[in-house]
Amino acid sequence: MKMFAYQGREVDWLTRCGDRTHVMATVQTLEIQIPDLQAPDRVKEVLNRCCTEMWRILEQAYYLDEELTSTNASLREEKKLNLQLTMENKQLQTKCAEQAKEIRTLKQNIQQLMR
Repeated sequence: MKMFAYQGREVDWLTRCGDRTHVMATVQTLEIQIPDLQAPDRVKEVLNRCCTEMWRILEQAYYLDEELTSTNASLREEKKLNLQLTMENKQLQTKCAEQAKEIRTLKQNIQQLMR
């Protein structure tokens, strides 16, 4: 099994899935070959435990991948909402500034009329 270092911060879904599938195939191959293996029972027992642990790790990897996917979706939605709120805030600031300018103009007009 050829292992390689991941490049970048995020590995795409297809690469992660491909790696998990490769490990699954390796574990299944080992499980099939264990009964025919010419080795002491203790070695076979250790191999069985290793296979069981690899299945557990694969299961954890699957659930972590699902959690990563949902977290990324949540983060995208949060960024989208943040952008909308930022734009709305900027519009409200502009409107507030316009109203403040209008109020100053009205005050000046009232002062001129009072003279």
